[in-house]
Amino acid sequence: MYRFQFFRDYMVVLFCNNLKNLQRSLVKLFFLPTSVALIHFSALNGLASVNTPLEITLAQFKQVPCLTEERYSYYKGIIYSLSYPKMRALRAFCSLPDLKAAEAIDVLEKLVFFPLSFDQARFLEMFLSLSDVTIDDGWKFLELTSTLEFTAIQAMGEFGQSDNLTPEDVYSMLNSITLLEDSGRWAVKA
Repeated sequence: MYRFQFFRDYMVVLFCNNLKNLQRSLVKLFFLPTSVALIHFSALNGLASVNTPLEITLAQFKQVPCLTEERYSYYKGIIYSLSYPKMRALRAFCSLPDLKAAEAIDVLEKLVFFPLSFDQARFLEMFLSLSDVTIDDGWKFLELTSTLEFTAIQAMGEFGQSDNLTPEDVYSMLNSITLLEDSGRWAVKA
């Protein structure tokens, strides 16, 4: 037992020891049952099987026609290193109906080094969902949007909701938006 010269020192040591015991007790009483309950609840509701963006991207890449298991295993590591916007872009390209394995691999290799923002990936998804869009159209779209300022990208709005829009219409809109000042771009968005 320690020798205490002052009553105050004794109280500080006693309080600190009790505080450590209190912390341990709270962890045992609160966190352990809560985590067990959350795991049990998520397993009951099927939430334990929720797919992550990485898993979704890997699954979509694996479904590309003519992609062998060997090639998939090799490029799987590259997909792991992609940022979220690049994963979205890869999924958008992989959703093209006539995409082959060699083209998907080419897209993946280009995306690794391509600077891509979240908004670009979002608009690329809408663009590639238009009818009669090719891989080359997708890359042209990415090249055009890579130089756009933030307000110009925001002014693009939800162009994917327009009916009968062609890639040329989108390119024309992009060229028109670049000619506007910031205030005009915000007006277009509104």
